[in-house]
Amino acid sequence: MDTSRKSSRLSPFAAFGLFVLGLESLSVILAIAGIFYQWIILAYLIIALFSLGFVFLKKNKYEASSLWVVSFLIFISVFYAWNASPSIFSGRDQGSFSEAAIRLAENHRLEFKNPVSEEFFKIYGPGTALNFPGFSYTKDGSLMTNFSLGYISWLAGFYALFGMAGFSIANALTLFLFLTSFYFLLRQYMRVSPALIGMLFILSSFVFNWLPKITLGENLAMGFLWFAILEAVLFFKKKEKLPLFISISTLLILTLTRIESWAFLSMLLIAFLWQQKSWTKAWKILKDKKFLIAFFAISAIVVAGIVKNNPFYISSLKGLIHSFEPQKESLGFMEPLLYLWKVLTNYAIIEFVILGFSGVVYFIKKKKYDMLVPAIIVLPSIIYLVHPGISPDHPWMLRRFAFSVIPAGILYSIFLLESFCKKRIRLYIVSILIIFTNILITAPYFQFRENAELLKQTEDLSRNFSANDLVLLDRETDGDGWNMISGPMNFLFQKQAVYFFNPNDLSRIDTSRFEHVYLISPDSNIDFYERYPAFRNLSPISSYSLTTSFYGNTLGYADLPIIQEKTTAGEIYLLTK
Repeated sequence: MDTSRKSSRLSPFAAFGLFVLGLESLSVILAIAGIFYQWIILAYLIIALFSLGFVFLKKNKYEASSLWVVSFLIFISVFYAWNASPSIFSGRDQGSFSEAAIRLAENHRLEFKNPVSEEFFKIYGPGTALNFPGFSYTKDGSLMTNFSLGYISWLAGFYALFGMAGFSIANALTLFLFLTSFYFLLRQYMRVSPALIGMLFILSSFVFNWLPKITLGENLAMGFLWFAILEAVLFFKKKEKLPLFISISTLLILTLTRIESWAFLSMLLIAFLWQQKSWTKAWKILKDKKFLIAFFAISAIVVAGIVKNNPFYISSLKGLIHSFEPQKESLGFMEPLLYLWKVLTNYAIIEFVILGFSGVVYFIKKKKYDMLVPAIIVLPSIIYLVHPGISPDHPWMLRRFAFSVIPAGILYSIFLLESFCKKRIRLYIVSILIIFTNILITAPYFQFRENAELLKQTEDLSRNFSANDLVLLDRETDGDGWNMISGPMNFLFQKQAVYFFNPNDLSRIDTSRFEHVYLISPDSNIDFYERYPAFRNLSPISSYSLTTSFYGNTLGYADLPIIQEKTTAGEIYLLTK
């Protein structure tokens, strides 16, 4: 059959996926061009939603079971949005993503500067901005994000429209895209009942209850990757062009969020060329004018994004290289590997890894190559099972597996179980045991939101200062150096607040630009500052206390975290100039 002549109509779900892809592409273009304005995004949404509604109404017949499932997944996604709290505190990736998105929405461009950043630029010059985690100084002293442009642009659009609630809505939309793509992918291979079991595996798993609550790029990657996989499977099954073009376009734009997408895209193209068996047949499909125009347009966006966001790619490559260097505390290869597998076991992920791997091997032996398309695309991410290349504290480290490895494991687990359990009762018994285990692990954390009350406390603390005061914050001001209040105090409450770690820096900046200079320090750290001449004239003016809630320290321990609450007390000091 000459697949080059075969066309396909756009399905309602593919239209929805293209709507999301279009919104992401537009957001990236606006960020690159420095014209990130709310009205442009709003205009796109109005036009696109009307068009999307037309596509849905045009199709008169829908499978009843699919409508019920999609409605349920909408409810789940909305519930997750309602149950999330913004992860906007400085010190770790999620806070840097949020801050960069807010800066982009408010300043309409990625670069920004303010009086306090200008002063610290005089000390450190271009390069990593140590006082502003997640940012680097450009040559003119502006701050530029070190993180992926794709996810930042995505968040910024929703923040511009909905404020702080926009972060939760943004994650809810990508979660819905992922869940629905995953369900329709299951339905390509099996009946409704085992497909629903696969969805219950997903919904009961800890990872998919935890990740949507925080602003990490894996949320966008999860939705885009599995939408792309679904479209790729549709191409290989139906031999229609459009799904292939959608899949390639989605993975291409995803490269601006996760660098692994380059590997996923390569695997898709390898599988495509392998199936066509010759370059001539492959070119007959790819030479479609509409596809080539779309391909070069998206490629131009990606190239421009890489040029604009080069600190992200530089830091990613450096991180990748350094992750393979031997650590001083390392005791060899097996110990961290055993630790990883213990963590996966305690979170009830290991069974999906084992069953999923067994499923892939089984289908290879049975030569059911049509069922191996998802495995082929995500194959490069298997390296994370032996080398995660991420800080070992958890659940943080689970983000490395959340968007590709775990969903693939669940996918092939249900494939294997459905193939082997010829009697439905056996499938149901095994599935109930797996789901029950997942629920036991997930239930204690289901409604927990890290630092849900910290933002309100930060706002109250900010009222002690004017917009013209310089506010220096110790890393442990709130007792958690990974969730510092310096960021939101600056970009949300408009104070000249900054994370401060080197007491000698105070004598190197022009304090005359500021009406007053304050230091906020916990009681346990004030002795550190008093040793320096610049801090000998400290006058305590007010005490403070901040309460944080978090997953208990799991660094080096494979046990499940314990939800903890910590109150840190200290003083606000006025520095006499």
